[in-house]
This record gives sequence, C-alpha cells and structure tokens, in this order.
Amino acid sequence: MAKHPRATEEVLAKLARHKNHEVRKMVAESPRVTPRLLTRLARDKAKAVRAAIARNPQTPEEAFLRLARDRSPEVWEEALRRLPKPFLEELYQKELLVRLAGKGNLEKLKRIEELLG
Repeated sequence: MAKHPRATEEVLAKLARHKNHEVRKMVAESPRVTPRLLTRLARDKAKAVRAAIARNPQTPEEAFLRLARDRSPEVWEEALRRLPKPFLEELYQKELLVRLAGKGNLEKLKRIEELLG
C-alpha cells in the first residue's frame, strides 16, 4: 500500500508510524512521499528506514545532513554520496576536528576524502 502510486499523503503519514520498520521503509521508498515526511523519518530508529531515505532522491538536504552524521555506515555512506561538494567540505572539517579530539569515525573521514577527490 505504501508503494502504491496513488497512496495519499495522509495514508503515507499513517504508515510512517507503523510499528513494523519494513512498512516504514516502504513509505521512505514511495514515489509519493513528501519531503516533510522524509525529514521526519530521517530520525527513525531502524537503520533500514534511514538508509532508504538516504537513497531517495526526493530527500531534502536537511535530512541528508542528518543522515551523513548517522552512526550506521550503511546510512552515512548513502547520504555522503548525495551531498553537494560544499556540504561535504563542511562535514569533512567537522569530522576532522572531532577526529583530532580523539573521537570520531576514521572510516567516515576517509570516505569523505575520497568523495572530495
């Protein structure tokens, strides 16, 4: 139902609150999902839902920025691929500072470097 081409915003919003994460993932993959709903689902507890949002070309930049800082490599990797270069550069600077402070994710920092070329 979530992937149905005629699913309404109201139906998708209701399904986005479903207890089964597979249903919420289908909402994130729907061609009719709204940017507002994608932004809300970017905070979902299930990484499969967040990764689906990161793959959705309709996802707003605000949600991509959140997903790029996700704790799950499956999620942040998808988001990084879709961020415009200025956002990648800004994120790189932040990740570098966190890494220099003895924290942060070296794998993510290296991936951003690769994407920046």
